Amino acid sequence: MEKQSGTAFFNTDNMILLAMIGVVAAMLIPLINNYIIAKKVDNIILSTMHIQTNVSDYALKHNKWPLNLKSMMIKTNIKLPLDSHYEVKNGVIYVYLDYKPQLQGELIFTPSRVGKTVTWVCDDSLIPEEYQSDDC
Repeated sequence: MEKQSGTAFFNTDNMILLAMIGVVAAMLIPLINNYIIAKKVDNIILSTMHIQTNVSDYALKHNKWPLNLKSMMIKTNIKLPLDSHYEVKNGVIYVYLDYKPQLQGELIFTPSRVGKTVTWVCDDSLIPEEYQSDDC
């Protein structure tokens, strides 16, 4: 009889341990997913630096912001992560994110020019705050 009760006790311990592991996993999985998405958004921001450079160069050379990518007459084949795409409107770079269901919205990079220096901000971005980079 003792063997049976010892086995039952062992099974109860295992069930408690498995329940604890399940609770920890349920808490960690959303945190890990949010971290991964935030890092992909960081990669998008890094990827747009090439576009920012092209827009800045155009503005300094022509003394006006480009109306769109076509007006800059450059070929940019930048593949952005998270099923995103971008466009340029009057110098502003819009990156449209469509990573369902976690992330949908826009990153908006707005230039400002003082003399021969162009700076960029992305304060008007329309994505949840937990995914925004410290650079925005």
